Amino acid sequence: MDKVECNCVAQTEAPCIKVLDAHHRVGGNVELKKTLLQTLCQKSSTGSHCVQFYLGSRQGYSVRTLDPLDIQKTAKYCETYGKSFYIHCPLIANLSKNPESKDEKEISILKNSWRAVNSEVTQLNGLPVGCVLHVGSRGSIHNLVRNLNDFDVPRNRHIAQNKLLLLENAAGQGTSLGRNFEEMRKIYEGLDKNTIGMCIDTQHIYGAGVNALATHEDIVKLFDDVESVTGGNPDVIHLNDSKKAFGSKVDRHENIGTGYIWSQEDEGLRSLLDRCYDQNIDCILETPDSCRDLNLIRSKYMDLATIDTY
Repeated sequence: MDKVECNCVAQTEAPCIKVLDAHHRVGGNVELKKTLLQTLCQKSSTGSHCVQFYLGSRQGYSVRTLDPLDIQKTAKYCETYGKSFYIHCPLIANLSKNPESKDEKEISILKNSWRAVNSEVTQLNGLPVGCVLHVGSRGSIHNLVRNLNDFDVPRNRHIAQNKLLLLENAAGQGTSLGRNFEEMRKIYEGLDKNTIGMCIDTQHIYGAGVNALATHEDIVKLFDDVESVTGGNPDVIHLNDSKKAFGSKVDRHENIGTGYIWSQEDEGLRSLLDRCYDQNIDCILETPDSCRDLNLIRSKYMDLATIDTY
């Protein structure tokens, strides 16, 4: 079993380190290291069966070219220790642009976006990975569906994780697409659901005013809504509290239990964690202090095997 270790700067005292059983799958964002394997093996990843990171620039189109031997070693490591991971596509990637536009800037955005996304899904095919992509903005659902179908996203060769590309719901800010399940349904009606899955961000769902996530009934409705769109469960959960009020249409994450969603009552959080545990769904923390939240969840909400310290 893996020990939970945390090297966050904000952490000044040695915490209790918990050991989880193999079915608990909660992790956070980690830093991209020199190799893919080093990224998964770094201290802030230890004890987590899933993590997320950028394979290049957050705000640019550059994506690292991976060494084939590194990919091979990573595959073996993930198989041995039951690991999975997620690549967040560049935040500026936007596949909702019109491919027939006469605007050179719009065409450039579309070409650069697909070049980055395609590099990720192509290089990582065969690994237990999902590439998370924002639906897009200042474009249209029609363009997004057309572009994704034209690009022909491949099916992942990995037997347990066959969806390489995961579309993430939006908080409703500005011209962002995918702000509610009606828009997501229109998207998925035209896509191959065997190759393109869904990432649900709890802060975005709350900020968009779609679901308060406060009660067990709210979580049941969330999963029912996702199933009505994709035919199954969310492929990954971005587990974030909200710095802004319900329906604010603002994308601002907060630490678990200190934001608007779960600071007063945690019934919805408990229900969500239970559902993800039962369905073997990975949860990725994208909060300001994910190490703090990871230790909170492990100590308060999960069945723990043993206690140790470092």
